[in-house]
Amino acid sequence: MNLKRGGKSMPNYYQKLDKEFIYLAHLTEKKVKPLSRWETDFNAQNIDLLQNLGLKTRVVTRYLQNSRETKELIFSKNNKYIDIYENHFNNQPIKNNYKEKLLEGKLFGYPSCCIKNFIENGYKENGFEGRGQELLFYWACPGCKVTPQIIPLYREIYESLEKIEVRNRRNSNLFKKTAVSALIMITLGSGLHSQDAHLLPVKNDIDKNYLNYQEEILSGYLKLSNSDDYLAYKYFQLIDSLPGDSAQDSCFRIDHKMRGVIECPICGEMVNMGYVEICNPMRELTMNLDYMGLHFMEKGSFSYGDSANFQRVDLKKLKQLFNHQDDSHDSAQVAFDNDQDGLVDSVESLFGMRNNDKDSDDNQLLDGDQAAEQLIEQISELPLFFDPDSVPDDQVFLQLDLFYGLEECSICGKSVNMGRAIITNPIKDNSYSMPLIALHYLAHGRFAYSGNLHESEINVDSLYNVLNKPSTIESERTKASNYKLNLKTFPNPFNSQLTIQFQLHNPNNVKLNVYNIVGQKIATIINKNIESGRHQYLWYGKNDRGKKVSTGIYFVELIAENELKKPVQRNILRRVLLIQ
Repeated sequence: MNLKRGGKSMPNYYQKLDKEFIYLAHLTEKKVKPLSRWETDFNAQNIDLLQNLGLKTRVVTRYLQNSRETKELIFSKNNKYIDIYENHFNNQPIKNNYKEKLLEGKLFGYPSCCIKNFIENGYKENGFEGRGQELLFYWACPGCKVTPQIIPLYREIYESLEKIEVRNRRNSNLFKKTAVSALIMITLGSGLHSQDAHLLPVKNDIDKNYLNYQEEILSGYLKLSNSDDYLAYKYFQLIDSLPGDSAQDSCFRIDHKMRGVIECPICGEMVNMGYVEICNPMRELTMNLDYMGLHFMEKGSFSYGDSANFQRVDLKKLKQLFNHQDDSHDSAQVAFDNDQDGLVDSVESLFGMRNNDKDSDDNQLLDGDQAAEQLIEQISELPLFFDPDSVPDDQVFLQLDLFYGLEECSICGKSVNMGRAIITNPIKDNSYSMPLIALHYLAHGRFAYSGNLHESEINVDSLYNVLNKPSTIESERTKASNYKLNLKTFPNPFNSQLTIQFQLHNPNNVKLNVYNIVGQKIATIINKNIESGRHQYLWYGKNDRGKKVSTGIYFVELIAENELKKPVQRNILRRVLLIQ
């Protein structure tokens, strides 16, 4: 299928380019964005497409914190914007300071108020979520007067591209409107191994890159825009390079070859039916891996066998075995770290470590790396939810807010989605939010992080608290949570009325309140004793004085004070969007 523009056929390779790149190119062609930048892999085909759209292009060289060179493709309808960008940033280090971010934002056509607000406040609730924020490459500021005029321009291009059927190897549409599909759009790429039949599908692979979301979190590859960085092959190379002689201070391998071979069900190659034993004597860890598993890892897959009956290599165990070799992000240092182990001194006791010893258990792994490993493993094992109305109230869970746009790591240059991860503990009634670039650093053993949008430190105490066991009193709430209140709110977004449903297992004194985005209670729907069973109430978007409230985000709070006849207050929140 050839795509048409101005009566001319577009080249066939148009269909193979990154879908976000195509969206960005058309926004720039229509002058919605005066200047745009592409930071991930690009080639002559990317430049060809831009020139076919009448855009001027230039490649700019910049330097990461580790002095590594990185290339950026910038493009515009007007050479003036390209010249300004090149004069300020070409052959310069990426500083991420206020002045630099402000200039970049203005050149990219973002409202000044939004740029300043994002630099100072990050992802502050703005009332545009679900109303066009997902289309933008910047984060709008609360109450912005300019963004409502910009969103229709983005939406027009978005919807025109949505109608173009792009045939790719997954028969996916160009754009979808759900968070999961936004993720797929951002991460799809042609990849060196994209047609290799050894790449077997895996459960919970929400972006179709042959890693499930747990493995992406573990590895720090969460939401990369290009999928040619095959993790399985990298681990194959590490295993293949291990010495066969045992040692006490380094990893080694022991080959257990057997008399007999097995035919690979994909390519027919004969593979020894034995296994390799991978040993880390410093941590007293071992792992046995079939040679057939190694064969598939060489092809880029952690799954091996055939599609009907395959096994999966344990990435968590592999990462533990080779963790001490990952020093790629060690230059990211936290403050108040007297023993220089990458962990703030005041939180070392949480992990049973000493703040005057960088390797408390003498396993040649810095305490900071070991603490980060523990936390990233816990995060990777959390259930993932995209629908706010389906989240549980009896277990810690993970949510991902994904946006159009990428953030580049200042150290390694890898790009991740510019969104954030939100970890919620409904039992403790607390949560912790951090940008996805922070997860990238955490997976590499660091609590300080730096990208071209965010630069800060993870609050280890807060993260540990939201992930770990509650106190004795909170444990009572854990028991009570087995009896779910099943609070549901729909439709969401809503216009004239919101339906609120919940279930009680015992008679209760129930309060149903509505709060605005700054935490002010604006309405009490009920405050009375009611019987057990299913209940339904309506909210008509009005405050307690009977006046309609404005468009925006609101929170519905359900309090059941005596559920299970215990002195435990059951408190659940649901976020809803009202569009008047």
